[in-house]
Amino acid sequence: FPVTIHLVFTINQNWQSQDSKRETEVWESPLVLKLDTQLSNTFKNIYTLYSGNVTWRWQIGKLIMNTGLSLQQARLTSEQLFPSQPGIDFGFVTWLPQFSLFGGNQKQNIRINYRTNNNAPAVEQLQTVVNNTNPLQWTLGNANLLQTEQHNLHARYSKTWIEKKRTFFMMGGATWIRHFVGNNILSSIRDSVLENGMVLAAGSQLIQYDNMDGYDLGMASQGLKILGAYRDWE
Repeated sequence: FPVTIHLVFTINQNWQSQDSKRETEVWESPLVLKLDTQLSNTFKNIYTLYSGNVTWRWQIGKLIMNTGLSLQQARLTSEQLFPSQPGIDFGFVTWLPQFSLFGGNQKQNIRINYRTNNNAPAVEQLQTVVNNTNPLQWTLGNANLLQTEQHNLHARYSKTWIEKKRTFFMMGGATWIRHFVGNNILSSIRDSVLENGMVLAAGSQLIQYDNMDGYDLGMASQGLKILGAYRDWE
């Protein structure tokens, strides 16, 4: 079989800036509004990413394989401008592998994809101010959140009998996330005083974003298509 090999190098830079301003005013007197500092916040978030990537591509007959490796250096800088608090500065260095395979013909083929990527937390998730828009379910950000690292694997195989107008396929996938951003939920069975002095009423919840490891998600499916009709087993 003829063999073809390609080698590609790429370098990228990405810069993201997010600003969030939340203000809540309360009546100090019948004619005077006052800023509620417990529910007000001005926040700035900067995410800088440098990445280098090398990709190898092999083609052996009808089989095509792509293998890649990325080195990413990211910096997450967050600053609370009001009320003024010390900012945070996190640095991350991550190796991200990639792989794909495709081969086959009209009668049968297989496809496998493996991808990894990083995602920075949103500014709303970092903002350390209580959002009490829903009085029964308060939310609170976390300035110490780390970026997430996500791994995705998908595979698919199909075989077709053209003369019988019949197709069989199988597919599956899995996802694993490191530093997954989830929710820590505090349920109050009685009136509770929070660290900032606010009172969480009995029966209410306080939800705070937090990093959680070991988040896994998997799926699998197989099916048979006959004369336009479709049947699926999971």
